Amino acid sequence: MVGGVAEFQRKHGPLAAKVDADTGLAATVRTNFWTCVDGWIAPDAIEALFDRCCEAYQFLGETARLDRNEQVGTAQKLRYFATNFHIQAAPGLPAYTPVQAEQYMNRVLRERDELVALQSFKRYFGPLRLRPVAAPKARIFAFRNPSSPTNPLRTDLQKLFTNLAIPSAKPVDYVVLAFRPGSGDQIRVPTCLDAQFRNLQTFVPGGRTAGNILEIIATPPRCDDVTAAPRHIR
Repeated sequence: MVGGVAEFQRKHGPLAAKVDADTGLAATVRTNFWTCVDGWIAPDAIEALFDRCCEAYQFLGETARLDRNEQVGTAQKLRYFATNFHIQAAPGLPAYTPVQAEQYMNRVLRERDELVALQSFKRYFGPLRLRPVAAPKARIFAFRNPSSPTNPLRTDLQKLFTNLAIPSAKPVDYVVLAFRPGSGDQIRVPTCLDAQFRNLQTFVPGGRTAGNILEIIATPPRCDDVTAAPRHIR
């Protein structure tokens, strides 16, 4: 019987080599990860097991230390907000249906005054997180902007989005926003295991995107920690 590591190397040799070459992974983490993958049993999809093992070994890269008052930005698919807000509950907020969450999010995006849009976003969703932290893959990729550390969106958003190098991403499907990680939130330099199978081919170890943008992974922030209202990239 072929083990999961041999199967993954057979099907995805260059990606396996990328995991092995990632200096951001401690040797024990890499060993334990491959042991997890080796538990593959045919005919299950080796890629699905690879992702499940990745989820067990996330947030294990080097701690990313932000500068004083630094904020970070993130690009998130617009269509995910309705579901993510619908399945969360918070004191003082009504339970939203997906349709209600989508309506409120669209109100925020249609607001031309960015300060009003931010206030509305926090009023509707404040105690909720951009993504439920109990869910699988409960981490988000975020970007740093050294030329504007306290306002990472102060740049050409179309160019920024291109340089984020999100695989198969269309700008119209996304919104960008900025946030300051809250107390207790994790902030790490991403490793191959944080990228997971779908993004591994274009992943660049060391905390930069393929378009040379500084990046981190972070706990999905509370909407109260958002510092710049979501902006639709058109």
